[in-house]
Amino acid sequence: MTGHIEAENVLYHDYQSDKLDLVITLDLPSALSVKPITLKTDDGDVYGEIALTFGGVPQCTFMVDGEEGHLDPKRLLTTINKDFAQYLKDVDFGENTRLSFEGEMFLGGDPRISVRGRLASSAITWKLPQTEVIEKAASKLHELKLADMESTWSYSSNGLAWNVTKGSFMDSSLRSSGVYEPESNRGEFLVLFDDLPYKNLEALTKKNDEKKKKDDKKTEESTAPGVVNGVFHGRFLAGWAGRPLHMEGGGHVAIRQGDLWNVPLLAQLIEVLPGGNSSRSTLGRISQLDADVEFLGNRLAINDVYTDGTIMSLRAKGEYYFEDQRLKITVNGVPLQEVGILSLALRPLTWAFQAERDGTLDKWDDSKWRLKSGFLQLLNLN
Repeated sequence: MTGHIEAENVLYHDYQSDKLDLVITLDLPSALSVKPITLKTDDGDVYGEIALTFGGVPQCTFMVDGEEGHLDPKRLLTTINKDFAQYLKDVDFGENTRLSFEGEMFLGGDPRISVRGRLASSAITWKLPQTEVIEKAASKLHELKLADMESTWSYSSNGLAWNVTKGSFMDSSLRSSGVYEPESNRGEFLVLFDDLPYKNLEALTKKNDEKKKKDDKKTEESTAPGVVNGVFHGRFLAGWAGRPLHMEGGGHVAIRQGDLWNVPLLAQLIEVLPGGNSSRSTLGRISQLDADVEFLGNRLAINDVYTDGTIMSLRAKGEYYFEDQRLKITVNGVPLQEVGILSLALRPLTWAFQAERDGTLDKWDDSKWRLKSGFLQLLNLN
């Protein structure tokens, strides 16, 4: 038996369509299918199929092709399964979003839903909880926005998996893959980004207080150029042993085309060197930096930082503690003449100076660089 239904202004739960066109086929008592299903939208048609089988273990298979028409992923996915709400409550999708997926579920007892699909969007915004940790680390970081995104994803009893094959984050190119298991509150991720403008990253850490506002013009003029590249792989546990977040893994960060003596952290270091700011011209130019980092539960270890340099190069290491937002860092200056990063990483080093800094992010301006050993006079940097 086959039937044809046409309807206008259709409302299912919270999802509304201007027009619905579908064909129902009954093959009782074993099966029922609804295909094709056509939803009319302002941006185009959305197609779908539903098939129900009642023999053995009753189950339902479904498919939605939204490559043309616009679907609101948040409303549609929570209509299919309310469990999606916990993942999407702080996520908003841009108007130009395309969603397609297929899946299956059992009709009795535990549905054991399994869904896999594709998602492309002009913009996806994740509103971050305004915790003390985020406010201290980056006062202007209220949301994460991924533009021009293309991805595949899946959801099952094993958890949520994603693979972002293309995306733009803060004007950089970003790719990411990962898994998250909601029952055990643990997951794993890999993130790669290229050509992130340093000025965009620096802007996140600028405070909103009046003292900083007075220095806005000066800060803007001294913003360092350069781009940041990075790769991070990690495994995380949320809420285990009373700890909000436990993370293990590591990564690498590289700055290219920069002028690193203008980075605030190093610009403040110059102030404690002999000659202060007047010695800037004697230090040469540093345009490249590489850093290896490691996640060690409640802290981030900065194991090896090395730069290039025309006159002076730098080596550094340090630790950042997530819970109390404390940063400890030691920097060593190395006398060089046109030494590149590769040769620097391989050659023995003789320090020209060693300086350290230790403080929490909320009182970072109160901490100062301490020079442990001054310039060796025999360097004659002038």
